[in-house]
Amino acid sequence: MFRTHLQAEVKGAVAFGDGLRVWRYVEQAIHCPWLYVCCTEKSGELTFSSMLMVADMSLFEEMLAQQTERLRVENVLLVSPGHLNRSAGWLMEGLVELCEVISPASEHLAYVYKLEGGSSYWDGYVQDPQHTLLRVIYSRS
Repeated sequence: MFRTHLQAEVKGAVAFGDGLRVWRYVEQAIHCPWLYVCCTEKSGELTFSSMLMVADMSLFEEMLAQQTERLRVENVLLVSPGHLNRSAGWLMEGLVELCEVISPASEHLAYVYKLEGGSSYWDGYVQDPQHTLLRVIYSRS
């Protein structure tokens, strides 16, 4: 989903820890939605924040399942291309709920992104939205 280029790598960025590589920019080659996930990690009296750019919804679901008292997902923003958000370009909006639309045969059909302000985006094809099963993956509440 995100591509990196060698010329964008920050050489010698050892302050970020062993095994980590640091990039000045990443490229997104495919116009599909992704999540900007704000996480916190508590260490004693200190709380550290980090932001993850997640393009795989099943990976995001795994992250949610692995939360602990120490490591939490605090806020999620949806970054969506114009063809999904029905605008002239990309938008970043607060995500209230993420659901998976499931067929009667238990197959993945689409994702539904419910946003602040009450709007929703459907990503995928659903023949009859009135008679589909929704499985909640993430809910802010």
